[in-house]
Amino acid sequence: MDIEAYSDQFLRNCRKAIFSLRGARMFGMFLVLLGIFIFVLSLPFIEYYNPTRGYLGSMRQMEVVLLPGEFDMMAAIRDGLFSANIIMDKYPPAYYKGRIALKYRYVFAVAVSMIFAGLVMSMFSWRGSP
Repeated sequence: MDIEAYSDQFLRNCRKAIFSLRGARMFGMFLVLLGIFIFVLSLPFIEYYNPTRGYLGSMRQMEVVLLPGEFDMMAAIRDGLFSANIIMDKYPPAYYKGRIALKYRYVFAVAVSMIFAGLVMSMFSWRGSP
């Protein structure tokens, strides 16, 4: 057999496994584990957490920072950031060049949606199995 025949057979077997009840159950469990993994993996990269507001209260400001970027001192001086706030632990994200960050509420929503979808798929596949 050539490589195309093997790949066609592999795809047919994958479709059978995913669309069967056992495959749906396994895929649901995979979604649950992936959602938990995304949630736990994003926790160390969170910035702008405010302990006085709590976890859910500060979710609007929290960000998952993938690449911190480089601080642009000239833009901060030009905008008068140093005269207004002389001592700051975190500068506003607009003053970082090359910064890549995601809002944490979106990461949280994707993780919770994956967990919920996986649980629903697993529950319905258990109901239909003998």
